Amino acid sequence: MPSPGAVAAEASIVIVMVADTAAVEAVLLGAVGILGTARRQCLVIDMGTTAVAATRRFAKIVIDAGGDYVDAPVSGGTIGAEAA
Repeated sequence: MPSPGAVAAEASIVIVMVADTAAVEAVLLGAVGILGTARRQCLVIDMGTTAVAATRRFAKIVIDAGGDYVDAPVSGGTIGAEAA
């Protein structure tokens, strides 16, 4: 199975859909994470339910690296949406 970084090296859009903040951080910033190999101007779409402060930090890191970041959670209901 390819690593997140291997996938990001070949893609202009990467969708991250994992369980929690720690998992998003591992996929983005881990040893074989997306940011190690992502193309400049790569669009990262985070579809996990991630803590708001962490989401903002991840977005800044991706943007500072030359990419774009979209927070698009698919769960959390109205409580998650209102907290964002």
